[in-house]
Amino acid sequence: MSGSQRQGLASRGSVAGASGDAGVEHRRGVAAYAVVCGLAGTPLLGFGVPPTYAAVMTVALETEDPVDDIRIDFLSGWTAFVQAKRTLEKGKSLSSAVAQWVKAAKGPLDPAMQRLVIVSGGMSGPMKDLQSALKRQKTDKPSAPTRDEAAALTHLDELLDEMTPKGEDKLTPAQRARVLKCACIHELAVEEPEMAGAREATALLSGLISKNTPTDGVDAWDKLVQLAGRAARLRGGFSLTGWIDELSGLGVNFSTAGEAPAADWARRQMALDRYRDRLRRAGSSIDLRGLAVTLPLLPLEEVDADVQVAAKSGDDDKSTDLLWSFLRRGRMILTGLPGGGKSTAIRILAARLCDLTTAPLPLSVSLKDVDAEDRSLGFRDRILKVAVRDANTQDKPLVRAELDRLLDEGRDCATAGRA
Repeated sequence: MSGSQRQGLASRGSVAGASGDAGVEHRRGVAAYAVVCGLAGTPLLGFGVPPTYAAVMTVALETEDPVDDIRIDFLSGWTAFVQAKRTLEKGKSLSSAVAQWVKAAKGPLDPAMQRLVIVSGGMSGPMKDLQSALKRQKTDKPSAPTRDEAAALTHLDELLDEMTPKGEDKLTPAQRARVLKCACIHELAVEEPEMAGAREATALLSGLISKNTPTDGVDAWDKLVQLAGRAARLRGGFSLTGWIDELSGLGVNFSTAGEAPAADWARRQMALDRYRDRLRRAGSSIDLRGLAVTLPLLPLEEVDADVQVAAKSGDDDKSTDLLWSFLRRGRMILTGLPGGGKSTAIRILAARLCDLTTAPLPLSVSLKDVDAEDRSLGFRDRILKVAVRDANTQDKPLVRAELDRLLDEGRDCATAGRA
């Protein structure tokens, strides 16, 4: 071979590196594909979960589970532990997957709610035989396998022994049976944008994106794959809402049309934006009518006044801004004489919280109004009812549900009441 011919060939190291990079892209694509199905409200098919129960809830990468590439949790309570293999064939790719199955089988593996999934961009003939044999095992009374399927199952059984770490017990018959019930193989080509799985995901995204945004399905898919890569580096993931928030931060705007989870999120965000706008307007002026003064609302920018919080520190009194004092402490009681400006201060605080993107969502109500509500309702229900009473009919259930959720989580919801 001439020198010029040798220069035209890639070294073994460069080929291995390119293969590793492609494997990373495949793993990101598999995670992104699962997210897209969740955003579109489409069941994630092929991962061993019955379609009725296959609505995606969360997707995480590089987890601490025995099968650690991707973890997909479904709204139904099912879980898929996924290994993403660019190609699957006898040898290292299958052996490394089975090694993780052995670890999983020695834990609390539940065939009724969990699946061990290999998602490959392409597979050899024997692996397709194993794929069909494992599908057959999901029935209560599987029929006899074909000759090729039987050979594939025998090879798998041998691998379950071979991949058991030295010094550890081999899997019991019951554990092997659980592996056969939980394990499945799915072929999904998502490594490159032109591949079938990536095209399908791109089409789904195109139907979810607002027509008024410059982002198209191809661009959204590319951004989602990038986000999956970042989540992998952080060894974490997001709920559907979290994935949407991340995409929105990259300029992907979702349409409010339709019944998909992404559309629900978009409608909720618009309702919350209108809720924040009302709080901003309420906190932008001073109302003196409570003092029997017949004057129009006074814009705060024309009033030479502010609210300071005094805190004892040694022998000196230190005054700090109300907003930052509230954020620092998380809870506060504002006291003072009637007409002293407590209600105005609370409204201003809520308005300023709305202007901080990382601040809690304000829930500002008059305790007098809460007390006047139907006492057959619980205190929390009365607070929420008062909080959304000025919202339009379409926004009320959306805003109330979000406030209720944030109160349940105990975070990101600042509650301010005024007597």
